[in-house]
This record gives sequence, structure tokens and C-alpha cells, in this order.
Amino acid sequence: MSVPVKENVDRFVKFIDVALAPRAINTLVLPVGYNYQYTPYPELV
Repeated sequence: MSVPVKENVDRFVKFIDVALAPRAINTLVLPVGYNYQYTPYPELV
């Protein structure tokens, strides 16, 4: 499972409401695309 594309967000939210919430699953870890351009913020370190 990964982050849904914009067109599928409503369907993904419905999946969370119907399949995960009734089972008391309250944590979902999703991979973010590997092409993500990370910019560090030294002031937060």
C-alpha cells in the first residue's frame, strides 16, 4: 500500500473508514515516493 494519487483519495479515505477503523487500527505507515526532494532545515536540528 502506498500514498494514493489525488484521484483516489476519496476511495482511500473510505477504505480507512470501512476496513481499518472498525478493527481499531489507528496507525498507518505509507511509503513516500523515492523521488522526493528532501530539504533539511538546520535550525530544527
